[in-house]
Amino acid sequence: SLDIIFLDIMMRNVDGMTAAAKIREADKNVIIIFITNMSQYAIKGYSVGALNFLLKPVSYFAFAEELRRALEKLENKRPMYLAAHVAGGIVRLEASEILYVEVMKHKIFIHAKTVVAEDYLPMKEMEQKLSGHLFARCNNCYLANLEHVKGIVDGFCLVGEEKLAISRSRKKPFMEALAGYLGEKQ
Repeated sequence: SLDIIFLDIMMRNVDGMTAAAKIREADKNVIIIFITNMSQYAIKGYSVGALNFLLKPVSYFAFAEELRRALEKLENKRPMYLAAHVAGGIVRLEASEILYVEVMKHKIFIHAKTVVAEDYLPMKEMEQKLSGHLFARCNNCYLANLEHVKGIVDGFCLVGEEKLAISRSRKKPFMEALAGYLGEKQ
């Protein structure tokens, strides 16, 4: 299976939009980047989930930057796992299953969809471990999975059934991270 496809709009036997639609039927996750000299196709390209468009003639810098963005997006899609302690043993949690991480009395509590696990890492290390996997700090005690944020109400972040306080000092970077995540999802 392919990870990234650079696709021209104008091809000999089939146009790029038709090819992209067929590719999407077979693979919902492959990253498609169009290369064209016709900018009017840009809006139509988003209907097949294109990441972006490069206009011809493509400079090396533009190509390298687009490839870097695609690789970064690809890296963020790869599943990441954590091993954490539960009563009687250890569980392996996929990062996308984690709703939020909480620090209380120097202990980390990992709140996942089906379990609450524990760890003894400092929150800063946990944040570094999960960086690039859609997590952002809403205050010093909480690291929220942006994928599970249902909304922001009265200074609280709604994650699952919980309301996590958003601190004044963390509000701006948290809201920027959330806006970036929501912008990518559209």
